Amino acid sequence: MHSFESLPSKIVGRLLREHAWLRGASDGEIAKLAAASKVRHFQAREFLLCIGSTTDLVFVIESGFVVSTAIDQYGRGYISNWLGSDAFINMIPVLDRRPAFYDYVAKTKVTAYAIDGNAFRSLVETNLQVSHQLLQYFCNRARKFQSDINGFTFSSQLNRCAKLFLNLADSHGTLTPTGTVLNLKISQEELGEMLGCTRQSVNNELGRLERIGAIAMPARTRYLILDMELLRSVARVDPGTHASA
Repeated sequence: MHSFESLPSKIVGRLLREHAWLRGASDGEIAKLAAASKVRHFQAREFLLCIGSTTDLVFVIESGFVVSTAIDQYGRGYISNWLGSDAFINMIPVLDRRPAFYDYVAKTKVTAYAIDGNAFRSLVETNLQVSHQLLQYFCNRARKFQSDINGFTFSSQLNRCAKLFLNLADSHGTLTPTGTVLNLKISQEELGEMLGCTRQSVNNELGRLERIGAIAMPARTRYLILDMELLRSVARVDPGTHASA
């Protein structure tokens, strides 16, 4: 079971202040949001939220990795996204007071701070600048979602694989002298769930990317992007468009 603890409001407030869409909030508003937060600890494979749940909390990941999963029209589960430090979870269900539409499962040990839904809604409803910034945040997410759908529909498996690595590098990559390391352990089965193909198909496409020098696989669940420009070329994406879509 997950555990709960209080975290000094000044620490939570400093963490919240780092998020762009909260920069329009005053120090007093940030302090109120921080005072309405608690820290929760989750073990690997533990659910933060389930589809259909009505938890009135917004989670912000402090450390660890979480996957969001959903069910397709055939009743099969698939991974929608990998989420790491600073990711917000459950904002839309808290704002519209409707059930969650994803399962969120801890892939590693996770520490997150949970913001009371009433405090979160109060800030969004009373601060116009925060509302506008949050709307821009949701617009960016919607555009990226549409771009992902288009890519899934009209791209080859190799294109989709390259685009997925670009997206993972944006959110989970660290630049090193040898290339960009993906700071997560992700299996080929999990990549297949995100790409809508089998593990064998993923293995084939990863082999192709490795042979042309775009990526390296130093371990079975570890990936290193050697040539970002080559990967963009394979994905048929111009520099910067995959991050801002």
